[in-house]
Amino acid sequence: MALSLPSKFKAARALTREAKRRGVSTDELGVMLTPAEIAALTTPDSEPTNDALRWRLVHEDEVSAEPFAEPVLASVLAGAADLEWRPAAELLRAAGTDWERRGLLVSRLAETAAEDDGWLKAWRRARPDDPHALIVHAESLVTLAWRQRDGRFHSLLDQAEASAEEAAKALPHDPTPWVIAVTIARGLEFDRDKFGTLWTELVARGPYHRRGHEEALRYWQEKWAGPHKQMVAFAEAAAKAPSLSALPLQVALEGDDPGVWKSAPVRRALDSLLGWLRGEGAHSPHLGVDRSFAAIALVHNKRFNEAVEQFRRLENRADAWPWASFGDPKEAFLDFRAKATRGAR
Repeated sequence: MALSLPSKFKAARALTREAKRRGVSTDELGVMLTPAEIAALTTPDSEPTNDALRWRLVHEDEVSAEPFAEPVLASVLAGAADLEWRPAAELLRAAGTDWERRGLLVSRLAETAAEDDGWLKAWRRARPDDPHALIVHAESLVTLAWRQRDGRFHSLLDQAEASAEEAAKALPHDPTPWVIAVTIARGLEFDRDKFGTLWTELVARGPYHRRGHEEALRYWQEKWAGPHKQMVAFAEAAAKAPSLSALPLQVALEGDDPGVWKSAPVRRALDSLLGWLRGEGAHSPHLGVDRSFAAIALVHNKRFNEAVEQFRRLENRADAWPWASFGDPKEAFLDFRAKATRGAR
């Protein structure tokens, strides 16, 4: 069916807008786009359903909240399902002193062990003195305790605390056992002095350890050690390090005041985070989490074009934990992405 005159005008205007956005002429745009892309841009009233195509984002059907695993880790996790523990042992050994990566690997292996620990038991039987197995065991107990939150909660955390202490002795330079200890401190409601002792040990080994700071931030939540101002102060002090600049955004996410996203401390932290993402942060193991926080904060601050860029770089990955804080992670990801594309120019 031929387009009516008003529809032709709208189609031409849509092409002109897109050409201007890309910094090319309309003739050049016509060469760059496929017929399907041109149709998506010029079909009357189609813009809301074609935002992904227009902004070169993956189709919503391709977006997934399933936890992503790099090929090596995916192979290790598949082996664990077959009770094969040696690849996990080698993976942690090879991580060496890359504490950020090592901590995330321990976390993923612990999650797997919390589901089925047959492979971990086999590892511990074969190598009873292996500290890598011990640290995975400690974190798996913490994971299990938090998942079940039943009458065994404190008992599991007590066991985890003993395992973490043993792992800390065997791995004196590794901050990972102390990250686990800080997590346990929240569950067992340690007082501030006891928590402070653990925190001192952690930062002595990893001054800017990301997950360690995230767990400490949760300790300072009002429902645990509080008050709220203590959590805010902790996050703002930590955010002086660019690698920790997402922490004030985490505070905003966990609060119930949407206005906080536009506060000066959060805006400063957001700009610092964006700078981090353009530099060293582009290679951080926490990249997905950081881009997700940036996208959320940018939408709240109506910086829609910048938010679209973060979504473009996130591609189909809605698996970072900030999205799950809204309920359905994929739905939240797509909702924020839609707000970004509707507001972008």
